[in-house]
Amino acid sequence: MHTITIKSDKPKVLISLEEYENLKETVELLSNNPNLAQELKREREKIEKGEFVILDDFRKKTTLGFHRKNRAQKISL
Repeated sequence: MHTITIKSDKPKVLISLEEYENLKETVELLSNNPNLAQELKREREKIEKGEFVILDDFRKKTTLGFHRKNRAQKISL
């Protein structure tokens, strides 16, 4: 363990390089799509309500749909 002493009027934060890179990526993603945080919140609420499809179930239903006569057939989930 290392101790870092900095004499300053302002508080400092020390994080790992990995965490810093993750924060930069998050800022970039949010900058490119200002509505992303709201979209994620709405999608999380849907998940909490059970409004989602498990990937394996989706694959099974879509695979069955594509092997039938009409490839454009609607698939109800």
